[in-house]
Amino acid sequence: MELLVLLSLCLLTFIGKTFGDDSIKITIKEDEDIILNCSFGTDITGHRIEWKKDDMDVFYFDFRREDPTVEDPKFKDRVSSFSEDLKSGDASIKIKGAKVSDSGKYTCLHINEPGKAPVHQRLIELTVGTCPQPIIKALGNKDGGRQVECTAVGAFPQPTMELKNDADVTFKPEDNKISQNGSYFDITLLAVVTEEGFYHCVLTQEDICHQISSEKSRVVMPSDEIAGHLKIAIIIAVVLGIVAVILAAALIHTCKKKSPRDTVPSTASNWQPVHAE
Repeated sequence: MELLVLLSLCLLTFIGKTFGDDSIKITIKEDEDIILNCSFGTDITGHRIEWKKDDMDVFYFDFRREDPTVEDPKFKDRVSSFSEDLKSGDASIKIKGAKVSDSGKYTCLHINEPGKAPVHQRLIELTVGTCPQPIIKALGNKDGGRQVECTAVGAFPQPTMELKNDADVTFKPEDNKISQNGSYFDITLLAVVTEEGFYHCVLTQEDICHQISSEKSRVVMPSDEIAGHLKIAIIIAVVLGIVAVILAAALIHTCKKKSPRDTVPSTASNWQPVHAE
């Protein structure tokens, strides 16, 4: 038993020295460029360097070939290397305009002889995320209050959503739906508020943008809305009444200025008596 434990420790030590446990996590926003660092501290000119993503071939330098090869079509024209730094052991690659679909576990393998197992490897876990700004909208009346909707489309990784007021008080949702559209997540939250005020939606993603809020929106309660409509109706009625009074006064004034009878020019002043011969 002691011999078995000793052999196991030796094997773990060998693996640690050969491959190293230096995996790192990187998180960036979509459409940003990213450099995946991989350096071995020794001249790797003429060696084979393989980059894999989730065990799929992505990119490699073949033995004695100066031009690297891109295996995965979705990385074509988007992945480049720093081949001039091979003498210093730099096997890093650059991904242009990273996409959510580029998220995954990348492995950089150093093979110094054909047909041999890798002598070094580096592990990188890449997360490419999006954090869209949520949209808030007041819907219809419900349960003596007003139903409010928060929506966010195209988020990654899966976010959480909250509805808050100006005092930063969070309201319990009556419904919170999350659906997946390809690599992205769409989220819709519904809540009922019973007090008039300004409200906003908050989308949370700890690894990408932390929190992003919607614009603040004033939500009016049903009773206040009815009172508001009534006030508007009264104002309109008063304005129409004033206009009617002004028009009536103008009409009366016009009638007074007009002559009371419609006269026709008379020829009486030109009349001469006719004498008989």
